[in-house]
Amino acid sequence: MTARLRPPPPGASAEGLFLCLRALAGEARSLGLVEAARTIELAAELVSVEAEELGLSLARRAGRQRRVRPA
Repeated sequence: MTARLRPPPPGASAEGLFLCLRALAGEARSLGLVEAARTIELAAELVSVEAEELGLSLARRAGRQRRVRPA
């Protein structure tokens, strides 16, 4: 199955979605939901790939977080 993200609504950012998913994965992991955390992390990686395809890049920061900047 192939997933494709639609463009975000005005005012939304790939960075915001990426960071939200990373935080959610951390919460899932802290609750012992390891498989759920892995799935959420995969979704965050999909956001990263889609952002790059839209001309954005997510630069790595400390703690494996990423930041969006124009490519």
